[in-house]
Amino acid sequence: MKNLSILFIAFLLINFTTLAQEGWFEQTSGTSTFLHGVDFIDANTGAAVSADGIILRTSNGGQTWEPQYSNSATYLWDICLPDANTGIAVG
Repeated sequence: MKNLSILFIAFLLINFTTLAQEGWFEQTSGTSTFLHGVDFIDANTGAAVSADGIILRTSNGGQTWEPQYSNSATYLWDICLPDANTGIAVG
């Protein structure tokens, strides 16, 4: 019975590890600068900020990114999206 319990626990761990990694894959941002912060409000809508003041927005889950430039900050650290139309970036 003890061997069966260990086998069952091992099966669960392998299954959960496999499921946790599904859906993650590398995306191209269109910028060569280091991205510091990223936030998504759902599976499609998100934004990222970079060290040179660029704000990148996506509405298709990161397949394409639209750059926007900050007029007030040259070094952005993080971004928060309360909703699809509002973003707060800190620099």
